[in-house]
Amino acid sequence: MAEVQKHGFVFEEWVKEIFKVAHLAYKYTQAWDIPGKIHTSIKTVGVKKSVEFGSTVRIWKATKSFILIVGRWEQIEKRKKFISIDEVKVTPAILKKMKGNISLNEIIKFDKKIRSFPAGKKGQQLGSKFAAQWKAERKHRMGLLNISAKLDSKNQRRIQCNLNYKNYRQIFGEPCMKTVLRNKKFTVEMNHGPRIFKKKSNLNLKA
Repeated sequence: MAEVQKHGFVFEEWVKEIFKVAHLAYKYTQAWDIPGKIHTSIKTVGVKKSVEFGSTVRIWKATKSFILIVGRWEQIEKRKKFISIDEVKVTPAILKKMKGNISLNEIIKFDKKIRSFPAGKKGQQLGSKFAAQWKAERKHRMGLLNISAKLDSKNQRRIQCNLNYKNYRQIFGEPCMKTVLRNKKFTVEMNHGPRIFKKKSNLNLKA
């Protein structure tokens, strides 16, 4: 387990115990962390950071209500401490607000196009130019989700989406600022410093 991801795994294991499930999703490609009558997605983010939904195609394919559990943490010197745990229901009406008037077919075609650009710096530049134009042409139809194309100078070619802190509050209100989920309190603190990224060429186009 990567040290920078440890807090997320610890939080997910705690949620798993509360939901009394044998396992959570263990593959990035699995659609839901906890499948069920109402599926559940678990996210861990910095206190005012965006909630990342990963696969944009996957979230656009979602049409039914699901539960979203968001654990927000803050860095205190060399410790990560969770300060808010919220359980919210994402309904079809909310999904509509998040997606705006961008169709699933548009997302699938956009994803396919971004993945088609060749590896290397030239492909990165071409893909970035295409993504910027694609978003500009649809800026008046965008919903509350930010759609971004991730391309680097090697072979990373994908799209993802997130709900920023402002838009999260617009939909669900302020985070509760309590670390309680279904009458269970989360008290674990993790001892490791802030994540440090190596400098690299990675174009993440945001609205």
